[in-house]
Amino acid sequence: MNRPKVRKVLECASPLAPLTTPLRDKRARQRNPCLALAGGAAFAVVLALASFGCKRAETIDASQYSAADWEARLENPSLNEQEFTKLYAQALAAELKNSKVQITGERHLSVTLADGGSVQVFLDNAWAEASKDPAHRPEICRRYMAGLLATSTVTGEAPKLPDTNSIVAVVRDRLFLQQFSRYNGTTNALVSEPLVADLHIVFACDTSQGISYLLEHQRQALGLSAAALRPLAMDNFHRIMPQIEIVGTGPLFMLKADGNYESSLLLADKLWTDTASSVQGELVAAVPARDVLLFTGASSAEGVKQLREAVDRIHSGGPHVISKTLLVPRNGKWEQWK
Repeated sequence: MNRPKVRKVLECASPLAPLTTPLRDKRARQRNPCLALAGGAAFAVVLALASFGCKRAETIDASQYSAADWEARLENPSLNEQEFTKLYAQALAAELKNSKVQITGERHLSVTLADGGSVQVFLDNAWAEASKDPAHRPEICRRYMAGLLATSTVTGEAPKLPDTNSIVAVVRDRLFLQQFSRYNGTTNALVSEPLVADLHIVFACDTSQGISYLLEHQRQALGLSAAALRPLAMDNFHRIMPQIEIVGTGPLFMLKADGNYESSLLLADKLWTDTASSVQGELVAAVPARDVLLFTGASSAEGVKQLREAVDRIHSGGPHVISKTLLVPRNGKWEQWK
């Protein structure tokens, strides 16, 4: 089995500084934050849902859309999330001609396609990224939209079964699963298994178009047993993720992969066996966001303090948040650390 090479990066005295900006994909591929779903639905990952109250849906008119004006308005440092939502909707409406794009909630768009199909788009992650990086807002929006526009729901192409060589495992929290189920029902059930506390292993497919989540009917069609999925997913993960980095000189460290699969490193058992000796006492880890995996030693009061502070800060306002749960590896599995 191939295993990712671990490189220690010591020039950064603290791993906290890199957490202020999203990690970039080092493999020259833009990943899809949307969920490409077979069966006719595509949804952006929802971090928090808010009620739209009694306001009516606002239909977006893109007839006067100008890319140059759109970019200039997006890059305004004082842009608020309502303005961002409307600008995103205008660009999407300009791309999806003959479709109806409506703002139906806070950071929530409903799209009725020309063929009668529909797509729900949640902008929580896009706004979380864009709000912190005005200069790159057009790029951020286009990246999110590219993922949506490539889904079979929008292109009208018949969905294909995923390649088993593309199946990987990621870690998500219970809320993610609940929200996915809420908007997709039982017919598009995710393939997942419990990990520890509020965390679950979710199986996905790594493709040139992005990360799409594996659905139960796809697993059955591929003839894969539930027991076979995790070994297969980790073999694939080690192949596509040849190197990871440990950032920091202690007492708090950060693991870096490519900005998309840091959560998957929780499942790389040998990595944690090899890393345990680098901290004081039991190793304590957390995955507050998709692109952030932190660890320290339980016997280091300062390390634990820094870990808790970083987890709270990232989880309170960052994109792609996962969990505040602190974890400790014991007897070959993760347990919740308190």
